[in-house]
Amino acid sequence: MPTLPKLLIILSAAILLILPSTVFAQELGIGVATYLPLSESAEDGDIVSINDNVFAKSKLQYDPGVVGVVVENPAVEIDTQPIENSYPVISSGDVYVKVITLNGDIKKGDILTTSGEPGIAMKSSRPGFALGIAGEDFSSKNKTEVRKIKVAVHLHYSY
Repeated sequence: MPTLPKLLIILSAAILLILPSTVFAQELGIGVATYLPLSESAEDGDIVSINDNVFAKSKLQYDPGVVGVVVENPAVEIDTQPIENSYPVISSGDVYVKVITLNGDIKKGDILTTSGEPGIAMKSSRPGFALGIAGEDFSSKNKTEVRKIKVAVHLHYSY
């Protein structure tokens, strides 16, 4: 006759084999997101800035008001009060960010900053406010072609 621990192991294995299970995979979105009310609609990968006390997609090159990136599926969300037109924004972590090659092709390890295109990053070519570090390459002959690439978001001033 099996002992109690053996019975528990057999019973646990049987339950795991019989019951249906679901595994959830998450796209990149590693970081803590805070919901921010934006003055316009936004989508996954858009860069957000604050200017004149209003959160919106960044529209300035090297924007000193940059606060983070809209992420559709963050690892952790902090939503204290539901606010209309709010989006989860990550200020630090690994996410997909919309980029263009306005300042040249992007190579893994390049410093990225905000561009003049709403919500979109570009390679940094001078000192200024930085969004983070490119996690992959992106090249395009069309300087305004938008693509999402992995970025380690780390807001800082880059020299």
